[in-house]
Amino acid sequence: VHGDSRMLDEEEELSKLRACRIEIPLNERERLRVLRAYNILDTPPETSFERITSIACRLFNVPISLISLVDLNRQWFKSNRGLGDVRQTHRSLAFCNYAVQQDGPDVFVVLDSRQDERFRTNTLVTGPPHVIFYAGAPLIVKGHEGEPDMKLGTLCIIDSSPRTSFSIAEKTLLMDLAGLASDELELRFQAARHLLTEKSVYSASISHDLRTPLSTFRLSVDLLKETPLSPSQQHILKQADMSAQMMQLSIDRVLNLNDSTKRDSTTVVWSRCYLNDLLEKTKVLTEGIPKQVPVVFEAYPDCPESFITDEALLWRSLVQYISNSCKFTPHGLIKCIARPCVVRREMNQSVESFDPERFEDSTPQRICSFRLRPRLSCDCAGIRFEVVDVGPGVPDDVVDHLFQPFVQARQGRYANTGSTLGEGVGLGLHSVFQSVQNLYGYCGYYPNPAGVGSVFWLEVPDMSATGIHGSDGPRSHSDVRTDVLTESFTDTPPASPLMIPREQIAVIIDDSVLIRRLLAKALKNQGISSVEASNGHEGLKLLQSPPPAGYLLVLLDFLMPVMDGIECATQYRLWESMYRPHSHLPIYGISANAQESDVNLGLKAGMDGFLPKPIDLSILKGLVTMTRSQMESR
Repeated sequence: VHGDSRMLDEEEELSKLRACRIEIPLNERERLRVLRAYNILDTPPETSFERITSIACRLFNVPISLISLVDLNRQWFKSNRGLGDVRQTHRSLAFCNYAVQQDGPDVFVVLDSRQDERFRTNTLVTGPPHVIFYAGAPLIVKGHEGEPDMKLGTLCIIDSSPRTSFSIAEKTLLMDLAGLASDELELRFQAARHLLTEKSVYSASISHDLRTPLSTFRLSVDLLKETPLSPSQQHILKQADMSAQMMQLSIDRVLNLNDSTKRDSTTVVWSRCYLNDLLEKTKVLTEGIPKQVPVVFEAYPDCPESFITDEALLWRSLVQYISNSCKFTPHGLIKCIARPCVVRREMNQSVESFDPERFEDSTPQRICSFRLRPRLSCDCAGIRFEVVDVGPGVPDDVVDHLFQPFVQARQGRYANTGSTLGEGVGLGLHSVFQSVQNLYGYCGYYPNPAGVGSVFWLEVPDMSATGIHGSDGPRSHSDVRTDVLTESFTDTPPASPLMIPREQIAVIIDDSVLIRRLLAKALKNQGISSVEASNGHEGLKLLQSPPPAGYLLVLLDFLMPVMDGIECATQYRLWESMYRPHSHLPIYGISANAQESDVNLGLKAGMDGFLPKPIDLSILKGLVTMTRSQMESR
């Protein structure tokens, strides 16, 4: 979805440039994609690049030398020798734009720009820095995995005096220096990829350590739901379950940031969200937040019953807003208000961040709102949420940086609340910013017009009204479960018990004893006994020595000592083809950190599907129903 939005923005910007008769390479979109993959734009100066421009100035006796990267609508300077603090200019002014043309010369030279129709009226020529002489050699990076080479920018030299010639020897020397700059870009890129690989391995380890105990907890909660409980116990269990869901969401999103395979993808999962359910979930979860005042939830009667969004991201953002207000509100009450709105394609800060219809006689002193990318292609219907409190408000010197990371929203005013709840590291509002951005929305703050307190707000569109949401859009890793398993058994009718062997046995192969015990308990509730193994080697022995009636199914962990799940599945399928060629034992992979590539390897090894940890008990029940039905048909 975000890629689609960037494409719309790029096409609009490129159309503007073409309207100004700016030359654009035929492969521009691909060139921009490669440029962004190098993650070089808007990075601090680096010594290796500074040395190259310094040498260029001395070799060619010029006052200015630049390493310029040509972005969508600007040229940005990785190194700037001679232009002071300037880091970029608009692309329409860029000489370097001509040097990155797909069929452009090896070195683009302008001896006297005052005599050149393309540049004589350019403000960089008629005014400072008076670019009269220009020579630019393209920065060419080698294509990866069969892709063509790309020109990302130039190493250029500039003088305010014209020249009569620029020799072949000088061009060769400039090209050699540009080659050094390109090599530095490539070294930087490869080092970053290596670091991402290391981070991915580290993330896999951390993921296992975090998700395995969480999986145990959620399985325990699901099993408790099936036991007789009093209303108060059910309420406590509901709170625990929702807290675990939010913990799972947070773990998934944080770990996905370190996943090199997801660098250009989105983790948004669009689904239908029912407003009352959303507010009820938020209410239940915020009951566990320490607070000194009540939290009241209100929804305007003309709000839509449901809308398309990522419910988990929206839910987390509301909880963060309410949690902040609870920290700093010692008296009165906190309101969470939902009302319909129109989410604008373009945000007008002075109008949209303050609602004059509700507060006609009030004018906020400071307003904070954010224009978020990717933007919508048109205005559309949406929902606006406001969290209103009567706390100390936000200091003026913090407002402009409110949604940046590591900024405490109420520094300097916290002591006046008399509360001991307001500790943190300043990441909460930044997470709201990121979440709302992913939802194509807006967020912001303004002082409570009642004279004391704050209003934190966010607006998200109903994606069904945008023309963007669709079944063919990108999906997050969590959708692997849907693709591989749930679609195949959600509508499967229960199998007839008369057609199924009296004893059913499952094999659980996992290195966590707690996971094995809880899965065994869950299967027992379905009338299935189980045998267990702590690694793939032990599990393979069990699979090769089945009981007379055979096994019903196998739950096989991916990451285990001695022998992993993929190797175990591979060896068993080979054995099965030799000794049980007319049977097929269903094997389902389970893991806390299997990426889509790992899942595909498992499927190629002979697994029939995949269940991510923490395992949803309803998914497991559906799996048992489907397997029983398949056994009956066989």
